[in-house]
Amino acid sequence: MQNIFDEHVVEHLIGVEARGACLTMETGFEALRSLGLEDFADVLWNMPVAETPNLSAVLPKMTSDDVTITWTGAAGHRLLQQSVSFVRSCSENYTTITGQSLQDKRILDFGCGYGRFLRLFSFYSNDVQGVDAWELSLGHSREAGFGDRVRKSDAVPCSLPFDEPFDFLFSFSVFTHLSEASTVASLAALRTAAKKGAVLAITIRPIEFWTVVNEGITHLDASKIDTRRLIEYHKNVGFAYHVQGATEESLPNEHYGDTSLTLDWLTKNALGWQLERLDRSLNDRQQRYVFLRAV
Repeated sequence: MQNIFDEHVVEHLIGVEARGACLTMETGFEALRSLGLEDFADVLWNMPVAETPNLSAVLPKMTSDDVTITWTGAAGHRLLQQSVSFVRSCSENYTTITGQSLQDKRILDFGCGYGRFLRLFSFYSNDVQGVDAWELSLGHSREAGFGDRVRKSDAVPCSLPFDEPFDFLFSFSVFTHLSEASTVASLAALRTAAKKGAVLAITIRPIEFWTVVNEGITHLDASKIDTRRLIEYHKNVGFAYHVQGATEESLPNEHYGDTSLTLDWLTKNALGWQLERLDRSLNDRQQRYVFLRAV
């Protein structure tokens, strides 16, 4: 354990394990929160830990690197840094917009995938729920230990499968991949799941994404994509979308691909939402953080 964590974290984990008071996931989270967000995240990124069998039994186990790379293009400390940057931005901007903290708020992860942000936002609340349209993603979340916290949605949702509305909703690297129809439907469905005054955080791609594609440093094959046309769509329409499978040797998925959009397009199509704040992380230059308030 000394090879994984700094001394103060090791001492804290040994103390928690010795007390034997962590009987549920919620009490396990509570035992780690005094460490602060980044050490909290680091511990969850390394679960299970052999030297803390009782704590490891109640906390979610981290998804394997091969899955996280497939889903997000990164793993380990690099992915942790990118993820914590988003969480800190959400916390700061939520407080600026509402005058309240995220502590004990009802939180929804739209497009939760294998559950990386279900882990991190648990620093603030025990009521963190997830939804995803892909059953394989939900399977990884359930395997990690989030079985009672995740549900399935439609690819083009009319509503979301929750009875109680949320205070804070977020969607990381989801609207960067949706078709126009799915984007509009998802924004509307999220509004029905939000309390009035709730905050929604999403990430969107800037026009520069298509230039980066041309440089050959993304997952896309620039030789098979008309990036000039996509840049013109972004400028003239406000929404550029390359459907997955349109040029690859696979069947097209009309609602999933790669997307960039403008703030002007977003404000015109995000009915029931009001643009409040913007942010970005230099750890992830090709995504802008957009904060909307439910009106």
